[in-house]
Amino acid sequence: PLGGWQALEGGAAAAGWGPRAPFLVSPVLLAAAALVVAACWSGNVAMPPASDCVDDGDGGPEDPSALALVRSDEKILLVGSVQFLFETALAVFVIQWPSAVKGAVGDFFGGGAPTPYGAVFSAFMAGCLLGSTLFAALSAGSGRCRILLDARVVAIGKAHRLLKGDLDAGRRRAASFRTLVARDGEESIVVSEAVVDASGTYGHGNWLGQGGIPALGEQRAARHIIRTIPNVAHAAARYLNHTTAVVGSAFSAITTIKNLQELAAAHPAATVDVHWCTRRGNEGTPLYEKIDNDPLPQRASLSQLANSLARSRTGEAATADTPAHNFRLWYHPHVQLESISGAEADGTGTMDLVLSEVHEVDHTTATAQQTIEGVRTLIANVGFRPDTSLFRELQVHQCYATEGPMKLAAALLSSAGAG
Repeated sequence: PLGGWQALEGGAAAAGWGPRAPFLVSPVLLAAAALVVAACWSGNVAMPPASDCVDDGDGGPEDPSALALVRSDEKILLVGSVQFLFETALAVFVIQWPSAVKGAVGDFFGGGAPTPYGAVFSAFMAGCLLGSTLFAALSAGSGRCRILLDARVVAIGKAHRLLKGDLDAGRRRAASFRTLVARDGEESIVVSEAVVDASGTYGHGNWLGQGGIPALGEQRAARHIIRTIPNVAHAAARYLNHTTAVVGSAFSAITTIKNLQELAAAHPAATVDVHWCTRRGNEGTPLYEKIDNDPLPQRASLSQLANSLARSRTGEAATADTPAHNFRLWYHPHVQLESISGAEADGTGTMDLVLSEVHEVDHTTATAQQTIEGVRTLIANVGFRPDTSLFRELQVHQCYATEGPMKLAAALLSSAGAG
């Protein structure tokens, strides 16, 4: 609002005393604003009194300045960067609009017509000021839109004492939803007429053990396991001169392996050892088959890399097809994780993996086993599933195979030729 009023005054000055008037008036307004800030604003204090400084362990006081705060939290830096870019775009507009307005006035009224820069800019800023003011008033008064940040949905149920076993369809349709939300250490109930579950599956990775259940020791080793595509360059020390196991045979897995390969190329003095474990094999048909008319052409290069690595002999380092001599990969086809041992609950140390060989035809487990020792990190790129505990008390018709809504799952499976 203060900027809007300042722009209005600048436009009025330009209309009355010419285009240079806003620049002549601005120092006076800036000085007045500085006096108001100095007298009334207690925030934005860069450094506290010396007595508030704490020892950082190196013999000197820790710097609690605004710059140190920005360095410690990348979110502050990102917000500041967005604001900087927005103001830059606005400044570019301010520089460019006079010539555009002058050209439009000349085209409409003739070349000799004066251009009312002050009136046009004042009207523009008045519109911005009015819009922001109305938006703030409507948002505060409507009560129809609330955004709860850092919130976690615990459960969803129905009102009016309805339980999942109550089969009265009429009562269930008429009843509101009650959503239990945890936020800032407190819990609250949100009542609504509808609930849209857009939480997705990203936070709920599949287990690694046979039959879809956790492998022995998998839950204890949770801090050693990453179930997404990690930013290996950001945490390079976790992978350099260490052994990493990657489980999965989809594009997430080969993307992870490609990133590890690039990490090795960027650090030629270190080694990156990777064990790649898949339930499928590459006998007869390629592990990654070509997708005709693929709208994502990058997948073709990933498939080519995956099939090249999978052709290496099991149990031997594959370096021939990789540009980094310090990247070593062992491929283990037809296996599933049997157990994890040696993992510390706090994520320190290494672990040993036991793999059970699985037959390709009937997926029965063979007695033969393989062991991978000294694994620092296990990356499980084996997919995700929805958190069905959220709507356990609702009567949701789910597909037993995909855990999705039945009608949607049936349509997708039918289109894919599965039913």
